[in-house]
Amino acid sequence: MVGYFIKTGGEDVANFANLVWDEKNLKPLTDKYVNTQTYGVDLILIKFIVDGSVVTFKENKKSITYSANEIAVDVNIRNNFWQLNLIEKKNYLVNTIFGAIKVIKNNNKNNKSIDIDKLSISLENLRRQYIEQPD
Repeated sequence: MVGYFIKTGGEDVANFANLVWDEKNLKPLTDKYVNTQTYGVDLILIKFIVDGSVVTFKENKKSITYSANEIAVDVNIRNNFWQLNLIEKKNYLVNTIFGAIKVIKNNNKNNKSIDIDKLSISLENLRRQYIEQPD
């Protein structure tokens, strides 16, 4: 299962939360196109860090935490995110999820058996629905 968490210190939390939680956005589509299958771990948690001081998403080992059968990845939302149009914002979010999966694949220190290929196919289905659907 892929899940999301939003941490923010900024004013734009409602706008960002809408991109994730609203009916036609990321979380409901993840439940429909990604979370119907298993990938070898109980939870891959994508933690969106939305803060005016954050500069960029960094692909490094420090952004990953492991526990029993869960993996969490911190994804920092860059400052100019708010200047993007809606399609660019959606693309950015999906690309950061793919980036997080890449980080997990490259830094799987606990040798967790994760079916990255299967997850990537599911995420591509999510991308198509999220980006191409009418608002």
